Amino acid sequence: MATAEYDTTYWPLAVLVLPADVTSLDIEPLDRSLQAIFARKQRFLSLTDASAVASLPDAKGRNAIATWTKSIESMTQKHVVANALVIKSPIARGVLTAIQWVAPPVVPTIAASSAEEACRFLGDIASGSGLDLAALDRYLATKRRR
Repeated sequence: MATAEYDTTYWPLAVLVLPADVTSLDIEPLDRSLQAIFARKQRFLSLTDASAVASLPDAKGRNAIATWTKSIESMTQKHVVANALVIKSPIARGVLTAIQWVAPPVVPTIAASSAEEACRFLGDIASGSGLDLAALDRYLATKRRR
């Protein structure tokens, strides 16, 4: 079973890097890492890097993710300033955007084609929030060196 956890190295940016195979993503470690972030009781930016994802979750996995997402809605609304997902596939980005028209996310969210686009969106939304937006530049600088 694939696992993923949030990385807070670039706080107040929390980064989740999804593995290539998310067909059976284990939600428990993901939830534990996010609950630890919520326990800080601080506002933050969320970036999910799904650029390596090669296969989507099966029906059981999609249901688990949907249920989990619904369970964290109130804490997300309270603590997350904005959310960006990096998705390479234009079709997958389009599908996510269409879903968001029908079921709007609780915080400003974008399906971006690159980390740069995601960080621009997060920075634009968070300007004036008092958050350390230099974290976005630090993240991008590190990502470029890899």
